[in-house]
Amino acid sequence: MLKRKTMLDEKLIKVFAKLNREYDLQKSLYYYEIPASFPEKSKQMLAESGFEINKIVQYSHDEVIKALKKCVETENLEQKVKNLFFKALAEGFHRGLQPLFSYYF
Repeated sequence: MLKRKTMLDEKLIKVFAKLNREYDLQKSLYYYEIPASFPEKSKQMLAESGFEINKIVQYSHDEVIKALKKCVETENLEQKVKNLFFKALAEGFHRGLQPLFSYYF
């Protein structure tokens, strides 16, 4: 079984940013696909990460709070939060901004 990397891995975030995405109005979700021109190195990083694109997972409130509290222990948290903030801002994911700053502060 592959060991799943943390979502705050800077290189992995850049790989995810290169995925094509399409919005499904009925489900209110984005679906992602790997572009034909995706570099082999990026495909390998994605495969090794253990993340499955388009895998929909539902979490309880308590599970999310525990996971977010664990994020505080992440190395170089300040820089990673800043990077995620700018990515969310640039992509129009404004709902994601408040949780980022709440846990950052």
